[in-house]
Amino acid sequence: MEPGETITDTIARECREEIGVDVALGPLTGWYFHSAVEAQVGIFRCDVPSDVEIVLSDEHDEFRWEAPEDLRGVQEVRVTAALSYRGELHALAF
Repeated sequence: MEPGETITDTIARECREEIGVDVALGPLTGWYFHSAVEAQVGIFRCDVPSDVEIVLSDEHDEFRWEAPEDLRGVQEVRVTAALSYRGELHALAF
């Protein structure tokens, strides 16, 4: 986060900087503690317009879309919770 930014400002800016897209920011769907790296992670559901081209920043080498059913472990849990979000925050420690 930059000084003076809200979390939603930060997400919008980071998406523009990292993938070149203005996303439609949705709700906070999950909050997770990752013990391996001692980190708290918040997951927001965002929509990417279907007609945009992803343009990666120099910080990234590649991207790919993954079907939710092809994910495993932490990613599977976080994506499943975000896609099935119905107003209740999902919280877990890994």
